[in-house]
Amino acid sequence: MNKSIYRLLMIAVVAFTSLAMNAQDYHLRHDTIHVYKSWESILDQWADTILINPEIEVYSLYDVDFFSQNEAVNKMLRNEAVALAIGDTTWFVSSYWLQRNFKGQSHKMDDWVPLYFTAKIAFVQWSRTQPNLALSLIGGLLGDPDLFAPEEDEYGDLYLIDFDNASLDKIDHKYLSHLLESYPDLQRRYLMMKDYKKPYIIQSFFLDYINRLNDDPTVPFIVE
Repeated sequence: MNKSIYRLLMIAVVAFTSLAMNAQDYHLRHDTIHVYKSWESILDQWADTILINPEIEVYSLYDVDFFSQNEAVNKMLRNEAVALAIGDTTWFVSSYWLQRNFKGQSHKMDDWVPLYFTAKIAFVQWSRTQPNLALSLIGGLLGDPDLFAPEEDEYGDLYLIDFDNASLDKIDHKYLSHLLESYPDLQRRYLMMKDYKKPYIIQSFFLDYINRLNDDPTVPFIVE
């Protein structure tokens, strides 16, 4: 994925933006959900199983539940699944899998959480709150998408899935500075920013970090 796509993904779960207005107990159905039980299958984009017309509850942009009337399917989703995908671009990771395998802040999360990844890095987006999407969409319909734009602190925080240390950690200004130590020029530019603690600056430089990481031949793939 290129940088422009990443910037779009930072704002919201794209496919759920219009569906998640007033999302408490909002029900919807999709034709197919691709379920993945390992990172090998995720990176190969080769689903381990496919669910036809599962039920979906959207509690927020950062908390979505997928389930079935079949209890065996529900058990598989809870105990075996790592991630699932709707279409080619909208991915969710299992909070149950995160809690079983990663220390850190995974205990805050429920159900399925938005997932973004490349072959070398994976991260999630989560927040206890969410943007007021209804107002945002009204602004778009009025021809001014910034009219009711969410405040900076309404966007979800980013959490890095650290496979080496089996930890899920929030990417705040301190953690980002630590990550950027591998690329001193990028770290210097980041720390010189006046608002380097602001979420939009953190996200922007984290995206720069991802691009640098993906182009770095010394950085291994998630699965090797």
